[in-house]
Amino acid sequence: MVVEGKETFSLGDCKYNVLAVKETFKNRAGETLDAFTALYAPDLQAALARRYDEGTSAESVNGYETIKPLAE
Repeated sequence: MVVEGKETFSLGDCKYNVLAVKETFKNRAGETLDAFTALYAPDLQAALARRYDEGTSAESVNGYETIKPLAE
């Protein structure tokens, strides 16, 4: 996990200050299984979206429609 920077992300009518956190998951052989940038809002203590294929023509952002606290 690597924090790459700060930015603003809109979710519905709200805007949040988020940290762009690069996450890469690898298998035991060191091959990349998944890589994305999580947009984490420290104020909410939650990730609001994931950005895939960053910097390419296939870049996409998958935002969450609702945010709910985890059940205990």
